[in-house]
Amino acid sequence: MRINGRITVVLPLQEGTSAKGTAWSKQTAVVEESEGQYPQSLAFDMMGDKIVALTVGQQVEVDFDTKSREYQGKYFNNVNAWKVTVVGQVAPATTQTTPTPAEKDLPF
Repeated sequence: MRINGRITVVLPLQEGTSAKGTAWSKQTAVVEESEGQYPQSLAFDMMGDKIVALTVGQQVEVDFDTKSREYQGKYFNNVNAWKVTVVGQVAPATTQTTPTPAEKDLPF
């Protein structure tokens, strides 16, 4: 499956060691698909060597697989990205500040 959109959230990297002693790392991000009348968001996980450095505002194309698992009679879904391609960079924010009255009166 594939989704195209803009990154809205990037959560911190999680790292650990499995019960077998294998090191693992995981990062979750949220992509918002802006096509259509109602934008949809999708949280996805990147694992190990599939982790890509993302920043909020980037346009990306995410290829992913979904899995469901049952735990104590409830079902949980996982969305695992196997390829993330950055297709557009973040536009630089232009911030213009208005001087306060005290700053306007400075002699320099």
